[in-house]
Amino acid sequence: TTYYLGGCQCGNIRYSILADPIVAYCCHCTDCQAQSSSAFGISVWFPTSQFSIIQGKLAQYRFTLDSGDEKLCAFCPDCGSRIYHTGTDESDILSIKGGSLDVIHRINPVGHIWTHSALEWIKHENLQGFIYTHQPDSFDDMIAKFEPPVLD
Repeated sequence: TTYYLGGCQCGNIRYSILADPIVAYCCHCTDCQAQSSSAFGISVWFPTSQFSIIQGKLAQYRFTLDSGDEKLCAFCPDCGSRIYHTGTDESDILSIKGGSLDVIHRINPVGHIWTHSALEWIKHENLQGFIYTHQPDSFDDMIAKFEPPVLD
């Protein structure tokens, strides 16, 4: 198990996670495009129980998905950087926003989801790993293939 650190853009939020990531993937849905102000979002799953805020206080809001399920979104109230998403069910999964991790450059996503809404200039033939045009029924294949980084 590795100790991961991360935080927001302005530095007011810092967090730690005492667990290896479960999976990392890129999401091309229009919600992630809007939230990240970019072409896609990077999601890195960790166990909720291993996540701790070590500096600052997160703001939160709930977002209703097309499916009717709710998603809880946490962000820095000062700079607006998104830190994580989680479902409002009882699962023990936090989807950490990849750019908030100090070592995101060492984490390799194993797939892409919602590619039907990927921007036209993203060449689908160049995407690597598991490719899903929409939300996958299961993340089991990606979880099985994902390898946590070896950190110094």
